[in-house]
Amino acid sequence: GVINRFVRDPAVSEFATTFKGPPVDCDLTKFVPAEVKAGAMVIIHGQVIHYSAPNKSDKSRNIYTFHVVEQENTEWSKENW
Repeated sequence: GVINRFVRDPAVSEFATTFKGPPVDCDLTKFVPAEVKAGAMVIIHGQVIHYSAPNKSDKSRNIYTFHVVEQENTEWSKENW
């Protein structure tokens, strides 16, 4: 299940975010790299713990985030970014 959530932090600013919940202590040596070609789309389920190493290149690593809600009558949390 979900251990913690990435949520808005309006106490800091309109655009600030933070993690809500206990910190996740992961052994980064156990993560398996999954290289993809430039322009590829990667879909990650919200319950998957994932990691990206810092981008040390001079090229931006652009992302687009899509949130999918699968139920009728679901109210979008004000904490969601």
